[in-house]
Amino acid sequence: MARVNPVSQAPAGWSVRITYWFTRRAITALTGRRTEAMIEPVQVYARIPALLRGYAKLEQATAGLTALPDRVKALAELRAATLTTCEYCIDLGSQVARRWGLTDAQLLALPAYRSSDLFTDATNSSSTTPQR
Repeated sequence: MARVNPVSQAPAGWSVRITYWFTRRAITALTGRRTEAMIEPVQVYARIPALLRGYAKLEQATAGLTALPDRVKALAELRAATLTTCEYCIDLGSQVARRWGLTDAQLLALPAYRSSDLFTDATNSSSTTPQR
């Protein structure tokens, strides 16, 4: 349970309800699963509308990045999540990374990526996103 009570769907305004709908849709598309608890951070951000708007803009901007292959983006996001020890981000990032073709061995080797044989230019060059 969150330390800050989330804003539930019922009392939320229309813009927050739309944000929840888009968040659920995006998380389902990224992870292949749908659980209500996955939007809890967004429901907490909704307590401060300016914070929710800022977070939404950040997510939209990062979703639109195409300069890096999806696999590299997933590894970078997951590495940041582990450095900040965000359990929610690690869980979500791991699900996304697996769907984008990373193996459990690669995910487990991520803390030692510099010395791991699992991370080479050849490993990171295959992607669903075109290279530029």
